[in-house]
Amino acid sequence: WPTGTFVSGGSPPSWRGIQPCPAQGGTKIFPYGGTSCTGNYASSNFNFAKPQGSTGISVPAGASTTRLSFGSRWRYETTYDGWTMAVSVNGTNYTFVPASAILTGGAYNGTISASCPPAGAAGTSVFSGAQTSFLTKTVDLDAACNAATGGSGGCAGQSVHIAFTSITDCSVTDDGLFLDNVTVTACVP
Repeated sequence: WPTGTFVSGGSPPSWRGIQPCPAQGGTKIFPYGGTSCTGNYASSNFNFAKPQGSTGISVPAGASTTRLSFGSRWRYETTYDGWTMAVSVNGTNYTFVPASAILTGGAYNGTISASCPPAGAAGTSVFSGAQTSFLTKTVDLDAACNAATGGSGGCAGQSVHIAFTSITDCSVTDDGLFLDNVTVTACVP
């Protein structure tokens, strides 16, 4: 899961790799935040972590019903900080996952304020505030791929790059995002 930033010269990502923090299943999770399980994230972040790194996740030709499923919990400054997901089929141009593609686990509950966000982040739909217990989210990746390409063929035959994205403003910080049980599935004829 390589990390990076969507802002040229942006702050180093606060993604911490696999850590022994309270998990949805098992004993470890993939957090965005401080150096401990309850440590705060950094200010002025607009960065991401990508499963499968630079290769993305290869979806076979002819596949359908491509889904991303994962457990998540979070603590962000309400309205000013939050997390979202973005998808790319070329590893360069990313499109935020539309709310309509989130099938389970609740839709976005806020947008990033225009008061001191990282460049390009104001108005982005995010999950914000606090969700202290794990929710299982399911995302229709075919709908997200269609939004990214402007097409209607879903993710079939594509190398899909998923960016779990955290956005933080210039001031107050909190614990961040905790991911667990991340899987991508598709039906192949």
